Amino acid sequence: MGASTDVGARLQLKWLNRHFLGEDWRLESLVRADRLNQLAQSELYFQPLPEDWLFGKIQGWIPSVALALERTTLTGAETEKIRHSVRLSTPSRTNERVLSVSLLADRRTIPGIAALSREALIAGYAWTRRQFDQALAPSRGYSAGIDLSAGVGGSLHQDRMARVLLSGVWLRPLHSRWTAVVRLQAGQIRGAREDSIPEDLLFRTGGDQTVRGYGFGTLGVPRHNAIVGGNVMALISAEMVARITPAWGAALFYDAGDAALSWQNFRWRRGVGVGARWRSPIGALNIDLARGLDQGETRLHFSVGYGF
Repeated sequence: MGASTDVGARLQLKWLNRHFLGEDWRLESLVRADRLNQLAQSELYFQPLPEDWLFGKIQGWIPSVALALERTTLTGAETEKIRHSVRLSTPSRTNERVLSVSLLADRRTIPGIAALSREALIAGYAWTRRQFDQALAPSRGYSAGIDLSAGVGGSLHQDRMARVLLSGVWLRPLHSRWTAVVRLQAGQIRGAREDSIPEDLLFRTGGDQTVRGYGFGTLGVPRHNAIVGGNVMALISAEMVARITPAWGAALFYDAGDAALSWQNFRWRRGVGVGARWRSPIGALNIDLARGLDQGETRLHFSVGYGF
């Protein structure tokens, strides 16, 4: 069980079988429900690849297949999704690489207009480098990542499409009591219209770990009294954390970002605020009071850890 200011109360059940069908295969299944999302998914991990695969270039990589069903109700739109993917991933989380082929389909419903169905078959490559002094509550280090995906035009998807997402987190002590935290994100989709791309590939922002002072996923593209995902997105966040005791600290932060149909429509939405930090047994707990400068609203945000 859990809770956050993004999605409210949450219940998750997870089941793990390390010897599925009597083989050295690992099956991970979960069901999760909160105020905005209901998700059921399973992923089956096979044994690592041997030395003779691709001349040893992907030796030790782990193949897996996954299936997910999800229903999301967010910012005036209801979306039913199905995702099926085949992946090859490295066992290392420090220098993580993933090759994938995914089939995505969804049906979006907005009151007052006809439902919209979208499909896409895409190939992807993701690389993430993580270097932190500790995993649970880091005080120094960085992560950097790039996520590339592309799909050709055809019967499933009318248009050719390319997508890129860059992300990074940087933590650095500046003094015996001060730590700087910088987060960056930028993404773009080329070659396809917003109404032909499944929602999981589009961009939104706003919420606990993005632009504080705005509701979860509320920075996007207005569409018939709803907010939907856009083709471009950017985010920058700067935070200063002062350590008061070994366990407690105080923070000042400034966030800016948006998601839009194009860079011509992009507008920086800004949020500023103060927060408390607690190095809890489950990670850095963040409680923030933020004001969205473009909406004039003040929001309370609660989250655990940093997204990296």
